[in-house]
Amino acid sequence: MWMNEELLMMNEQTPQRYVVEIFGERHVLRGTQPEAEIRRLAALVDERMRDVALKAPIMSAHQVAILVTLQCLEEKETTQTEFDELREAWEALASKHSNVMKEQKQMFNELEVIRQELIELQQANAKLHSLKETLQRENNNLREDKFIWGQEKDLLTDENMLLNKERARLKTDLDELTSLLESATSD
Repeated sequence: MWMNEELLMMNEQTPQRYVVEIFGERHVLRGTQPEAEIRRLAALVDERMRDVALKAPIMSAHQVAILVTLQCLEEKETTQTEFDELREAWEALASKHSNVMKEQKQMFNELEVIRQELIELQQANAKLHSLKETLQRENNNLREDKFIWGQEKDLLTDENMLLNKERARLKTDLDELTSLLESATSD
C-alpha cells in the first residue's frame, strides 16, 4: 500500500507534456499544473498575441510575442505594486485593529473596575442611608429625652453639649460623605 502511494506522489510531481497551439504554431509544454490550467494559459497568450497582431499587422510573430511578454511583465509589476500597497494598507489596518482591540480590552477592564467601584459606592451609600436613619432616630430619641429630662437640665447640660458636638460632627461627616457619594455617583 505504501509503495502505491509513493508512486502516486511521484506521478503528481512529474511534469506532464502538453501540445498547445499559440498564434498558429504548435508548442510542446511541460508542467505539473493540471492540463486545463495549461490550456487556459495558452489560450490567453494566443488571444493577447492575436489582439496585438490586429493592431500592428506588420509585426512578425516574434515581435508580437516580445510585445505581449513586455505587456504581461508590465501588468505583473503594476499588479505586484498594487498588491504590495494593498498588503501594506492591510497590515496598517490590521495593526490599527490590533491597537483598537487592545484599547477596547483596556477600556472594558476599566469599565469593570468602575462597575465594581459603583457597586461598592452603592453599598456604602446604603450603609450611610442606614446610618443616617439611625442617627435621625437617635436624634429624635435625644429630643424626647430632653423633653423628659427637662427638669434635670442643669445636670445634663455638660453632657448635652457633648452630644450636640458629636451630633454636629456626625452630621458634618454625614454631609461630607453624602457630598462625596453624590459627586462620585454623578461621575
